[in-house]
Amino acid sequence: MFTQANAQVSGCTDPKSPAFNPSATVNDGSCTYNPTSIIPEKLGNLPAAVRETSGLMFWNGLLWTHNDSGSQPELTALDPESRSVVKTLRIGNAGNVDWEDITRDDTYVYIGDFGNNNGNRTNLRIYKVPLADLDTESATADVINFSYSDQEDFTSKPNNNDYDAEALIAVGDSLYIFSKNWVNLRTRVYSLPKNPGTYLAQVQGNIYADGMITGADFNAQDSIVVLCGYNKVLQPFVWLLWDFRGIDFFGGNKRKINFNLPFHQIEGVAWKDGAEYWLSNEEFTQIGNIPAALYTIKTDDWISRPVSSASESIKADWKVFPNPFKDSLTIQAGDAMLNITKVRLYSSAGQLVLERTWQPELKQLLIHTEDLPGGTYIIAVESSGKWTTKAVVHAR
Repeated sequence: MFTQANAQVSGCTDPKSPAFNPSATVNDGSCTYNPTSIIPEKLGNLPAAVRETSGLMFWNGLLWTHNDSGSQPELTALDPESRSVVKTLRIGNAGNVDWEDITRDDTYVYIGDFGNNNGNRTNLRIYKVPLADLDTESATADVINFSYSDQEDFTSKPNNNDYDAEALIAVGDSLYIFSKNWVNLRTRVYSLPKNPGTYLAQVQGNIYADGMITGADFNAQDSIVVLCGYNKVLQPFVWLLWDFRGIDFFGGNKRKINFNLPFHQIEGVAWKDGAEYWLSNEEFTQIGNIPAALYTIKTDDWISRPVSSASESIKADWKVFPNPFKDSLTIQAGDAMLNITKVRLYSSAGQLVLERTWQPELKQLLIHTEDLPGGTYIIAVESSGKWTTKAVVHAR
């Protein structure tokens, strides 16, 4: 008897990965990716008022940021296009020991005062401010105090410890902190309640980041976590985390994108919409003169829609023939797939070969393949926002 349980196959479900397994229906986090380096688009320099920008958040058409250690307890709103200061909001009952990131949910803003370069802080906290207060001139915060459940050594070790943190996201009813590990270059993710109080932050997982994580944001539309950071020679990067289950952020796809921006301390990332993100770097003058600036990236070239969440009944309801094929192949939709929008053909290495738009009136789509070299290919079909795949062979 056919059941969902005995039909599941674990493996890499991303056609853009060299490890892609076309038979896999459950993503087990095994996808690997070829090294990727880009130069992000620079939008311009930031004003002197936020030269030490350390966190970034987009809300109500404005980019909100703040400076880090020793600065005033203030949030600054920027016009994304002109990058000029629109307003400054002071948090009246807060201090700024070392503000390192900012995030939000639908009701509150959360400010992470948990920078810990020496690894010996015992006053780590997150300030919680109503979103509505961003429209006022000043605000009062609730306080979430915490310590790390796995930290036992509080010896001061400047820039030589694994209990610093600069990255924060809000997902569901919890907050998640990503550590900045100076020594082993990993990052741990800790969970905390959103309610004011005093807590032990609990470890939920870790990965080798090959650098130090300095910022984070959560794309709630597509359930994607973006981590930014830099390595020990100040070469910045982002990690893209997606197609994970629940809050197992490291259990799905993990792809690193390096930036060809030497000596840039990228410390803030904010999701705009769709596949677009902003990134900011703070001023750096120890080598040359790198001003604080704002950049943008789009991630759709690197991220495939998850296929592991599609049901088996949908997977079985389209056909591709002939297989093997020579000069053409046809995709035919079944009755349960009336919302097909796109068809893509990938090489076995995960490279996108072609893409076709599926018109609503179609029951089948003919693709001419005379110019393709022989080999195995992957057909990916998007229906109702979910991608499903089948392997085909081009027999020349």
